[in-house]
Amino acid sequence: MFLGVSYPGIRAALVREKYPETIFASLSSSAPVHAQIDMSVYWDHIYRSLNAIGFKNCTNDIVAVTKYIDNQLSAEDTAAAIMKQYLGVGAENNSNENFAGALNLIYTSWQDVLVEGRV
Repeated sequence: MFLGVSYPGIRAALVREKYPETIFASLSSSAPVHAQIDMSVYWDHIYRSLNAIGFKNCTNDIVAVTKYIDNQLSAEDTAAAIMKQYLGVGAENNSNENFAGALNLIYTSWQDVLVEGRV
């Protein structure tokens, strides 16, 4: 028996398919089954949901900050400065992707903790 939720759910599904003589059964829950490079559709849903429950000012600010940071990261001379401004000395040693991932926690926390107890 093989169980998996989210990304381990992919493993549960694929290992059963590849080794049916070894894995009698598998349970895969909430597994991403469509490979995709641009996952912006995920954030679009969160954006729409926050707007729907009255957080439009907050989402507008997040969009404005994201556009500003993207612009700063597009040039090598301003990328280091914006990383230091947000994460302190040494942050400039990160890649743009790692820096953006650290800032991404603003959005990812919404799926873990509900806004004022609302879904």
